[in-house]
Amino acid sequence: MRSFFTMNMNKKIFFLFLSLSVLFSFMLSEDAFAQTKPDRVRGLSATAISTTQIDLSWNEPSDGGLPITGYQIERKKASDPWEIYIADTGNTNTTYSDQGLDPDTRYRYKVAAINAIDIGRSSTAKAATTFAITEPNRVTGLSATTISPTQIDLSWNEPYDGESPITGYQIERKKASDPWEIYIADTGNTNTTYSDQGLDPDTRYRYKVAAINAIGIGTASTAKAATTTEITEPDRVTGLTATAISHTQINLSWNEPYDGESPITGYQIERKKASDPWEIYIADTGNTNTTYSDQGLDPDTRYRYKVAAINAIDIGRSSTIVTETTLLPGVYLPPVDTSTGTSKIRPPPQIQGIGLYKFTTHVGDDGDTKEYDAPLNLPFDQYFPYSKFSDETDFKNYKEMGAYKKLGLYHDFSKKTLAPKFFAETNQPVQLQIRLWDMLSSSKIEHLSLYTYSTSSTTVENSDVEIIFDKGKPLDVIDPNDIFKYVEVYPSYEDEWLWINLDLMFQKPMTSSNILLQSWHESRIPSFVQVDDIWEISNPQSNTDHVDEVNLTEEVEITHGTSNPTCKMDDSCFTPSDAKILEGGIITWFNTDSFTHTVTSGSVNNNDNRFGYILFPGQTVQHEFPYKGIYDYYCALHPWANGSVIVYGADFEKPETSFDESQPTLLVKSTSGGSLIIENNDVYVTSSRDLHMNISGHIQELSTSNTVKIIIIHPDKITKHMTAIVNSDGFYSMPVVLNKHWMEGTYEIITEYRGEQVAQLSFLVSDKPVR
Repeated sequence: MRSFFTMNMNKKIFFLFLSLSVLFSFMLSEDAFAQTKPDRVRGLSATAISTTQIDLSWNEPSDGGLPITGYQIERKKASDPWEIYIADTGNTNTTYSDQGLDPDTRYRYKVAAINAIDIGRSSTAKAATTFAITEPNRVTGLSATTISPTQIDLSWNEPYDGESPITGYQIERKKASDPWEIYIADTGNTNTTYSDQGLDPDTRYRYKVAAINAIGIGTASTAKAATTTEITEPDRVTGLTATAISHTQINLSWNEPYDGESPITGYQIERKKASDPWEIYIADTGNTNTTYSDQGLDPDTRYRYKVAAINAIDIGRSSTIVTETTLLPGVYLPPVDTSTGTSKIRPPPQIQGIGLYKFTTHVGDDGDTKEYDAPLNLPFDQYFPYSKFSDETDFKNYKEMGAYKKLGLYHDFSKKTLAPKFFAETNQPVQLQIRLWDMLSSSKIEHLSLYTYSTSSTTVENSDVEIIFDKGKPLDVIDPNDIFKYVEVYPSYEDEWLWINLDLMFQKPMTSSNILLQSWHESRIPSFVQVDDIWEISNPQSNTDHVDEVNLTEEVEITHGTSNPTCKMDDSCFTPSDAKILEGGIITWFNTDSFTHTVTSGSVNNNDNRFGYILFPGQTVQHEFPYKGIYDYYCALHPWANGSVIVYGADFEKPETSFDESQPTLLVKSTSGGSLIIENNDVYVTSSRDLHMNISGHIQELSTSNTVKIIIIHPDKITKHMTAIVNSDGFYSMPVVLNKHWMEGTYEIITEYRGEQVAQLSFLVSDKPVR
């Protein structure tokens, strides 16, 4: 019985379990195939875009088992009832743009999704109000700009149009103390600029601008003011020049001045002859030409001129006075232009000036003439007229001299001043540059001759030498006394001038000499220029390498002429130009000029950083030269000025090189107290709490590395590491400012190049003398 019961119980359990499983499976299969309408739309938003448009967007809901095919949109306008505005959008987009709406109107929206079963539940309602159409916003950015005595220009920014296009602008104007008026009711266009013309001169005007659309006129801008300029007489005439053309004619030219906002109608010319009083020579030229030819004058007579411009208001201020002297009769005779068969006058060529230059070689660091790299010339054309073509011929003729120097000056004959005397030596290359000009064309110039004769002679018939240049012919040199070793000519047309460049060499001295220059064109009627006592040629001074007496100190004066290139004519830029001292000696430079100058070691093309000072007018500076050598220097502000310091040894032998190979490779120079060089084991005494130094040195065997490491070891053994750049000649320099951090004691400076120590220097710093 027991086992049967158990078996029966087991069968009941089995059947119960089977029945539940079947029922559960049936229920699952029923849910798996259930399909409904879409869920409720959520996330609806409504955004006003303009006066006639609202954009809708929403989230896609669950589709109920069947794809969503579209959306139904309900809309409610203001207090109207709800309506189905879009029964079915027919697409699955979750955005919609509702256009063609009424301005300034509130709209409410609901959205429901659609599938094959039905329409889902509508979303929560969302509302938006279309923009209102208004008049434009306030105009901003108004500016008023004076253009002339009768015109002011306005400009402004385009404002927001209030959802109705701007059609024009209203402009209000207020003149001086008058009331405001609507000056332009409607410009009738959308331009944001306006030119107000026909105004009164020297008058203040105020303006306001407002935009216009179909709704109305916007708020006017902030008022802006401008004042028209005053109409005055013309400004002062500038740039007046007077040029003697012949013994009876002087030509004037000037710059047109500002007309004072009233057109210039003519010019008044005042003239003063010699000691006569001023007279209004031409009351009104009656035209706007800025040139005038004053003819029928007296020969060799001084005339002075002033010119003033005229307009409808008045006569302007007269120019500064210019002076010119007519030429001597028979010097500038006006030729007849026979080529045209008329009596048209064209003067002979003008001999405008002469440049005198000499060439010297440049000795290098090894005592030999340097190989040619570039001429160490002053850029002459930056200071006075100069034949740039001569640089090409110089290169061909003097390259074998090495790095030559070209020294000299141009004398302008129109200045009517004495030409500075030119000094040169026999067997030294010399160059004369003569500048000629012809009214028609300088290519028409056919002849130039140069005569030299003693200052004791009064006639050209007694000339020492005649140098004759005729266009298209070989140069003719008549030199019966063999004064010249050679003379060569290099003509060059540059811009509007003809340059006759004469390269020559004196082989005999000339203590004093005058020259006469003569030129003509096709008429063969000459022009002349005479220059008195123009040069002095001497034999070279003996220059021995041994001297019997050289001092430990020398003074060098920076003269008043140093600021003018003429100082190179007599080598007086620094006086003396070659200062001589013994080893350990001191040079004192003192600036007696009214301009600031520098004493900078090296040359314009090669600053070697050995020393450098700025000297203001009246200032003095000293520099010690502890080692034998030749030290070149120049003025960085006036590069034509240069000099040298020759440091002799104890045996009074002149050094052969510009620096001594035995000199230390490291120098420390105090820059706070002047020009003291600190040597190894020196004691440097200073009461200043600022310690300014300049560490410089020289690497004698350069490699590919261009830097050195500088190590400063303080008395407390704290070290400071720095890096300095080495130039192509092996020199380096590093300024050091220790400020308040220096302390008394011994400093050590070490320099390393490519990881190896190349120099070391120690010195003691104290604020009181060490006994």
